[in-house]
Amino acid sequence: MIVSNSSGLIHVTKLSKALFLREYAERVLIPEAVHTEVVERGKQEGYLEADSIESFEREGWITVEPLKPKYRRLAVELGATLGRGEAQAIALASQNASLLLIDDDHGRRAARYYKVNTLSTLGMLLEFLLSGKIRKQEYANNVRRFSSQAWIGSDVVEEFLRKADESD
Repeated sequence: MIVSNSSGLIHVTKLSKALFLREYAERVLIPEAVHTEVVERGKQEGYLEADSIESFEREGWITVEPLKPKYRRLAVELGATLGRGEAQAIALASQNASLLLIDDDHGRRAARYYKVNTLSTLGMLLEFLLSGKIRKQEYANNVRRFSSQAWIGSDVVEEFLRKADESD
């Protein structure tokens, strides 16, 4: 089981890696704010991945899980410095003692403060490469494609491309 923030779920779907994520995590939990952002707003704005993610919800692979009162308070506290989706995703990961798929650096640092382990989209792609689910060229193409869709520095892209070379 893994908890996902909006960005990780969107990017994994855009990169056509949702099936690999499905193998990696039998279930993906998302908080209500992530569902609202990804599915409801995504459909309103015409994003194709919104329909895919909604179908994953109907299949039961992705589940919207409410926060218990203690963790709602944590989400409110985190919401002072993070977006609503990030705050709720960190709280939900804490509630379930789960790994959190999140790309935002500030969000990852906040999660670590609350002892929540994180994985970025690039980290997940690297795991797919290292486990043999994707080949090196597909990995490199996905890293470059991801970097064109996300706020990510060229130094980070180069670091992840170098990790692929080191994996030989």
